[in-house]
Amino acid sequence: SQDIAEHRLFLTRKFYQRLHEGHYRANRVVTYDRQQGKAVFVNRRAPGSKPETSKLLAGMRDMFSALYYLRATVKDAQVGRSFTLPVHDLTHSYRLQVAVVRREKLNTALGPVQTLLVRPRARELGSREAADKSDELRIWVTDDQRRLPVRLQMTLSVGSFTADLISAGPPDTASHAPADLPAVGPLGASAAGSGS
Repeated sequence: SQDIAEHRLFLTRKFYQRLHEGHYRANRVVTYDRQQGKAVFVNRRAPGSKPETSKLLAGMRDMFSALYYLRATVKDAQVGRSFTLPVHDLTHSYRLQVAVVRREKLNTALGPVQTLLVRPRARELGSREAADKSDELRIWVTDDQRRLPVRLQMTLSVGSFTADLISAGPPDTASHAPADLPAVGPLGASAAGSGS
């Protein structure tokens, strides 16, 4: 495997999660303090609860940022290779391993495309066991420089679901980040560091 966690691209500053499931509500926020080496979790819908602090390792990202980072940086995605990253999810720290399983041709909203099937697995730091063996996530991305996700399948202990891409715009659409977006720094800063 290849450990590429130290690069600064897509390092998380804050992670927000809003949940509305039946009667349950949550507004979770994790703040990543890289200078102090800690991540602070708070549920804003539970004002009586105390913030929870976790140790933050160098290069640690939330799960979504880690997948974006791999998508943007991995150039050689050969079948059989795997990539590892430390990730932080609310109050837990994991080592995310993404394995390239196989190439597969899929019929998609883009037409027939060659894809790479990748399988992310999270393991508690210091453990060899998967964080939850009942969960399995599989992602198909286009086998080109875009690494565009076209299908996602997740199997849970209570069932499974599949999500397929239904449309995609050209590279200059607003849904794509500008090429000069800085890897770090405040939002709205240009690559040169000036405000916009």
